[in-house]
Amino acid sequence: MYDSTMKLNRITLAVTAAALALAALTGCSMAYGDSASNTPLVTQDVADSDKALDTLRWADEIVLKKKVMSFNDQYEVVADGVPVGEIRGQYIYALGDTYSLFTEAGNLVASEGEGYRVTTHKASLFDYNNQPAGEIRENFSFLLTNWSLYDGEAKEIGKAEQNFGLTLDFAVKNAKGETEYKIKKSMFSFGSEMKITRVTNEPTVPVMNAVWLAAIANEIDEAQQAKDDAKRNN
Repeated sequence: MYDSTMKLNRITLAVTAAALALAALTGCSMAYGDSASNTPLVTQDVADSDKALDTLRWADEIVLKKKVMSFNDQYEVVADGVPVGEIRGQYIYALGDTYSLFTEAGNLVASEGEGYRVTTHKASLFDYNNQPAGEIRENFSFLLTNWSLYDGEAKEIGKAEQNFGLTLDFAVKNAKGETEYKIKKSMFSFGSEMKITRVTNEPTVPVMNAVWLAAIANEIDEAQQAKDDAKRNN
């Protein structure tokens, strides 16, 4: 009886601690300096972060190039041939996988944290001041993947729809159904490479939605490929 009570108390304490940790972190940025930090990062140079966002917004082509040798997932971000910064992946206890974009000078531009559901994925987006900037939610689908995009007030601002092809190929559309960005994974590259092409002069979907969608879709694709390879080898 005593052992059962002790075990129940330990389980209760563990659940309570996890709930408190999640409550303390929910609503905060997904960008942290290290895995043990409880204090989210913010930009130290607003002008530098805004410049990076402006460069990304008006670029004709953005390339996310995943580094082959890195402890956590890392992507080099280049806009029209000019380095903009780096996306750094990180695992935060009670939150799961997170990704943050930093400028070349090391200032936070934006971040996202991925929440996994039973059949679909979603990501909460944050700006460089830890303020909610929207969500990306995967919709249930038997065939081609599609996503809904939301702003910081939970208003749907667009969708992303996968096209038929031998590699990842998405069209990011605004609320009117007009394509604003195209996202495609390079068939052959040393390390995954995602290309984002702007196809409208005045995009209304924030460019970071397209950037995060490209990174998230690639991570899901790589995870699925790893599962498929494991099945074939067994």
